Amino acid sequence: MVKPTMRDIARLAGVSKATVSRAVHSPHLVRTDTRDRIFRIMNQEQYIYNTQAAELSLKKTTMIGLIMGPFS
Repeated sequence: MVKPTMRDIARLAGVSKATVSRAVHSPHLVRTDTRDRIFRIMNQEQYIYNTQAAELSLKKTTMIGLIMGPFS
């Protein structure tokens, strides 16, 4: 089973990829009917927003690394 991408959601909703991103990050900026249609399609397609992938494209992260172990 192939995981749907943000581009797939945009195509199915009849909007741009930027509008899908805006609906996820700033839902107050997207018209209610458009936002509802996007989220309905996301649920139908079982789309899961990948925060780590988004952080890679923005070249920033909210992840903290911790290395523990027996050091000799």
